[in-house]
Amino acid sequence: MKKLKAWMAEHKKFSVIALCLLLMFTCGSAMSAINVSHHRAETAKEQNAGNNTDTTTAAEKKTKEETGKVELTDAQKEIIKGYDSDTKELIDTLSSSVWSVSEGRYTLKFADDSYVETVNGTPTVHSYAISRVEKTSDGYGGYLYTIVFETDTGTHIVTYTDGSGAAVNSDSKTPGENTISTLTSSTMFAQKNTAYERAEAVTNITVKGMNSEVTKLFGGDEKAVITALSKWCAVHYPSVTEATWLKVVNLDYENGVITTDFKLNDTNSVSITCVYEQSTGEFSFEG
Repeated sequence: MKKLKAWMAEHKKFSVIALCLLLMFTCGSAMSAINVSHHRAETAKEQNAGNNTDTTTAAEKKTKEETGKVELTDAQKEIIKGYDSDTKELIDTLSSSVWSVSEGRYTLKFADDSYVETVNGTPTVHSYAISRVEKTSDGYGGYLYTIVFETDTGTHIVTYTDGSGAAVNSDSKTPGENTISTLTSSTMFAQKNTAYERAEAVTNITVKGMNSEVTKLFGGDEKAVITALSKWCAVHYPSVTEATWLKVVNLDYENGVITTDFKLNDTNSVSITCVYEQSTGEFSFEG
């Protein structure tokens, strides 16, 4: 130790320089390590943010699909804020029933700010706001409404007849002869220039052909099957009164899923697929 101190005293200048170099090297290494750490942290943060965004978007899409809700534009929101009592009352009227054409193959179901259009059993959800309503007398005690809809597909004009008078039938000359309420548009609906009529859905349709074996697979509750099928048909095929089981069942034992088909008694004899989840007791339908 004495020899080292003596050497350092003799070479004091060199020792100071060496010590400075050592400190610079140590500090440089530490700063490099800190920078690497910060870079890794920022990269991880960006990746997590991206993943979280994707997850949120997927969740929002799933929620919209399950609830039938769609996102409104700022313009639609402003229009809705300005609704008067007459517009709100009109929307209540439109929302009170299913509107149907072609034996229920084409239907419309309105809510406060969206509507579901179903074509051959396939539903599509649209947002809307009503920007203008003109109401005129049909001369027979009823009214004609010219409605301007702002939707996610653009601006559309819809004619609504309230069914109180004879204007829904241009050939009718007798006041009150025809009392069918209709919706017609040349652009907004799948069936152009065609009168969608108010369809009062059947509360409970008749289901034929089911036996005790398939009922047991459906949890042993035949009423549950009828209720679920009736609710689905009320929206997609409101004029249907009867469904017949086609007597073929697919069993997925591993996942506890049962799939079978029913034939509806509409003019096109549509067949729909029923999927039953044994674990939850829930039904879903396609067709």
